[in-house]
Amino acid sequence: MNIVRRSLNSDSESSVHNSASERTLPAQAPQAGRGGSDTAHLTFYVRDTGYGETDLTVYAHAEAALERCMERAERESVWRFEPDDAPLFEAILRQADRQLDGAPSHLHMDASARLNRFTLSGRRSPLTSAAHMQ
Repeated sequence: MNIVRRSLNSDSESSVHNSASERTLPAQAPQAGRGGSDTAHLTFYVRDTGYGETDLTVYAHAEAALERCMERAERESVWRFEPDDAPLFEAILRQADRQLDGAPSHLHMDASARLNRFTLSGRRSPLTSAAHMQ
């Protein structure tokens, strides 16, 4: 469920395109473990540069909802979000749309690089700690 889709041109530069609202959560549920987390992190990182006002607790709660979804999938082989979690993902997708419309593309590329570094680092997610520091 990546909000920012990247394509590499001959110069290996990333380009940002398409709207977050073109995707639907049910279609992406099988990828929720990685894609949903990527979406939240990318939006969080762009927010961190000053482009976004979504409350940090929304990110932490959405990440917890993704964890519950993955745990359920492991137990029951069913990818499903709880209905009460939908507003969390909707808020992040709305924020992502605003960021795609308003933030310079280099910030999206920087966020993607930051996500890649985080993914390779093995560190715990910054979303929960950022929400506690707020």
